[in-house]
Amino acid sequence: MLIKAMFDCVQDTKWCRLSFDDICDFSGIDKIQAYQFASTKSDILGLYSRQVTCQIFKNLGPADPQMPAKDRLFDVFMERFDIMNEQREPLVAIIKSLDIDPVEALSNGLNLNKTITSMIQAAGLSTSGIRGQLRLKAVCVIYLLTLKTWLEDDSDDLSATMVKLDKLLKRAEQLAKTFRLDQQNMDVI
Repeated sequence: MLIKAMFDCVQDTKWCRLSFDDICDFSGIDKIQAYQFASTKSDILGLYSRQVTCQIFKNLGPADPQMPAKDRLFDVFMERFDIMNEQREPLVAIIKSLDIDPVEALSNGLNLNKTITSMIQAAGLSTSGIRGQLRLKAVCVIYLLTLKTWLEDDSDDLSATMVKLDKLLKRAEQLAKTFRLDQQNMDVI
């Protein structure tokens, strides 16, 4: 209910002007009840992100360890963008206004870290240790660059997004091989 209210509110009010109270009022949910789940509008956005992640896990099932890491990440990314496309208009409005408020941007940056960690896990990869932290940083950059393309990609099949993502994942895979970041199977990403 809060997530739907957030998206509905963004249709009429810019994200930077929207408050947590506005979303609660619009949803008809008492703030005390809402606080059980979220205390800021960024928290509501985080709830949406977790909802998307759960849908990714449900739709894709367990990661196939026989499949190259690059391909698993590609599937997870594209599943996320396909799900996000269902709320494209309000998400684009929110994302394009995030850099206006530094506190909001920081809060959403923390949500981004959680999102990327869950995407890596959905691909059956780890974020533990030095390699895992390098993977987390690399996948975060790949996600943000691909997200920028997604924001402008109005095709039905998200072809521009797929091309950008594939190019970035191949480049990351080549860098990993060049620097021998994963001696065992070269699947650093």
